Amino acid sequence: MLTHISFEAGPAGRPLLAACDWLRAQQDRKKPDNNAPREVIDKAWQPYVAQKDGRVDIRAFTFCVLSHLQTAIHRRDVFTRPSWRYADPRANLLSDAEWEATRPIVCRTLGLPPDPQPILDSLAVELDKTYREVARRLPDNPDVRFEKVKGKEELILTPLDALDEPPSLIQLRKVVAERLPRVELAELVLEVAVRTGFTEAFMHLTDRSARTADFASSLCADDASDMKSSRLTSLTKSSDQPDGQNLKT
Repeated sequence: MLTHISFEAGPAGRPLLAACDWLRAQQDRKKPDNNAPREVIDKAWQPYVAQKDGRVDIRAFTFCVLSHLQTAIHRRDVFTRPSWRYADPRANLLSDAEWEATRPIVCRTLGLPPDPQPILDSLAVELDKTYREVARRLPDNPDVRFEKVKGKEELILTPLDALDEPPSLIQLRKVVAERLPRVELAELVLEVAVRTGFTEAFMHLTDRSARTADFASSLCADDASDMKSSRLTSLTKSSDQPDGQNLKT
């Protein structure tokens, strides 16, 4: 993977990219160097990667890097090139000059002023006011308390009381349940198995979508109601049908 895929990274993913480069350099070495980047070794991987002599276990280090690499790719801290889905998320951003040219249009569309500072100041005042109000009412709030849990101070929140279901919801659930089709699961599974012949009956259709459509139309055929439990049981007991024997077991 490291040989055929080219990785790039933003600031948050550069330590991981350095670990990938180190692993790439150790591929042809019988004894790895002792200068592995250790920024990617978190507390969970430390017991497996770090050895008693101070060296790193390259196998454990490889899995550590792969685990963090998967997370970093989903977070877009690390990206691949060329790629469309996992490409650099900054590639399609406007440059500074382009943004300054389009800023008035974007702000007018969003109904925001070109200068963000007044809005940021008002949000800061509102957030500070909310924090102070919560802190003032905290001692008198019976649903919030602090308790010692295993020697540590923990915040305990009282769960909300359960609300009774309104009569309209109970009636709706009843109506929906009455309209749902009732199917015996065991009989349905057996019917599907017999009708598909363990999928052999549709293997002549190489296209998956066509095979699925043919299978669905078979299940929805008019004679589906004829597949009664007694008929299916007799099929499973037939001695000349190995598939039936398998179903029975």
